[in-house]
Amino acid sequence: ARILNGRALAREGIYDWPNALTDYDEVLRLAETNGFAPDPYVLNSRGNVRGSLGRWNDAKDDYESAGDLFQNAKGFRNGASTTQRLDGAIYAYSNKALATAQLGDEAGALKQLEALTRRAPNSADVRAAAAALY
Repeated sequence: ARILNGRALAREGIYDWPNALTDYDEVLRLAETNGFAPDPYVLNSRGNVRGSLGRWNDAKDDYESAGDLFQNAKGFRNGASTTQRLDGAIYAYSNKALATAQLGDEAGALKQLEALTRRAPNSADVRAAAAALY
C-alpha cells in the first residue's frame, strides 16, 4: 500500500490524474480489505486528484472524511499526553471549503472558512481563502 501511495503521489506530480486515482483507490481498498481504517492523508490526496479531474462532489466527500478521521485520531504524542490531529483536520476541512466554493456555494464555503479561522487563527492559508471570498 505504501508503494502504491508513493506511485500515486508521483503520478500526481506529472499530472497523471486517472492513474493516480486508480492507485489511491487501491490503497484505500487494501486498507479496508485488511481491516484498517482509511489513512486520512490518502483520502485528502485522493480528494486533490478528484478535484483535478473536476469531480468536486467526490473531492468534497474525501476531504470531509479525511477531516473527520484526523479530528477523531488519538494516540499522537504531544508532550506527556496524546492529542488529536487537529492540524490535519484543519487542512482537510479547508480543502472541503475550497471544494464547496468550486461547486458554486461561495456563501457556504465562506461560512466553513470563518469557522476554521476561529479554530485555527494562525492559519494564513485559511485566512487568505476567506479573504478571497469576501
